[in-house]
Amino acid sequence: MGADWVRKSENRFRHQIQEQASKIHSSGMFILEEKMSVTYPCHWLDEKVTCPLDTHLVIFQYAPHSRVSVMHQEVAVAEVRNEAAADLQRLFSDRPELHRMMEVKIVRLGQPFEPFFVQAVAKRAKKATV
Repeated sequence: MGADWVRKSENRFRHQIQEQASKIHSSGMFILEEKMSVTYPCHWLDEKVTCPLDTHLVIFQYAPHSRVSVMHQEVAVAEVRNEAAADLQRLFSDRPELHRMMEVKIVRLGQPFEPFFVQAVAKRAKKATV
């Protein structure tokens, strides 16, 4: 009985270690370069309220299954739809440290009734002070 109990305890311990190791999710500090170069099509909510080229905006998703909004300061000015929204939802679920937000800037504009395109803004590293 003693050897059997030891073997079962070892198996339980190994199983617990494997479970804990599988729960550890290591992610990088920065968004991968391929994610930074992706452009996302956005659609204005009100075609009378648009922003110029190179305007910094924030892509924001309130909850996992809510719409993906594009915010200018605290006002929603556009939304991301269809496949692009699904890509962003996957990105946000894979990267919880983003807190369902990503800073972007407008890289291509058309007519107000056409989609415009945004791209992620790379965060600059702080310079070391001597």
